Amino acid sequence: MTPDERIANYTWFLAVVAGLQFIALGLQCFVMYIQSKRLKETVEATEKAADAAKKSADILLEIEKAHLVVTVNNGKAIEFGTDVADVSVWNNGRTPATIIKFRSILSGNEDFPDMEGSDILMGTELGRNEKIIIHLPITQSQVIGVSRGTINIFCHTLIEYDDIFQHRNPKRNTWEYKFDISHPDESWVICGNKKLNHHT
Repeated sequence: MTPDERIANYTWFLAVVAGLQFIALGLQCFVMYIQSKRLKETVEATEKAADAAKKSADILLEIEKAHLVVTVNNGKAIEFGTDVADVSVWNNGRTPATIIKFRSILSGNEDFPDMEGSDILMGTELGRNEKIIIHLPITQSQVIGVSRGTINIFCHTLIEYDDIFQHRNPKRNTWEYKFDISHPDESWVICGNKKLNHHT
């Protein structure tokens, strides 16, 4: 075989090797593309699973945690000898709650008052379905004034409590006294002003 023939054969061999390397590189690129695509799909699936797990945990927490509800109704208190506003704090959640701050006051003004320093029930723990009632006296002259439309009476409440998950839950509500002799037990109605009724 002549030197030219050997060079030709060697060149052909190099061309074949280069071609095979090109094919191998192409296959590697294809495999890497498939792997990256699957990795992306795996990451997306993992993120979706994590998001679903978080939502499930949040829902479970919401179901299990304490929910303190404050309501105002008409009542009678022998020690006051008059009508009263019965302010009830009731835990309708599944787990206990600890009251950090509770304030309640009657006012002739719809604006939410400054009740600083009037905290009661601090540190009180309410278990499931437990209720506490606070009596706020209403005088006969106030009842007459409301019935004649000459005065207004509002009951403002503010409560903050911790649930077993150590979440602080503040709520603020205002009710108006609308005395109706035909429905004396349904005199307190929640005010429609969103600024007066706030919770998180």
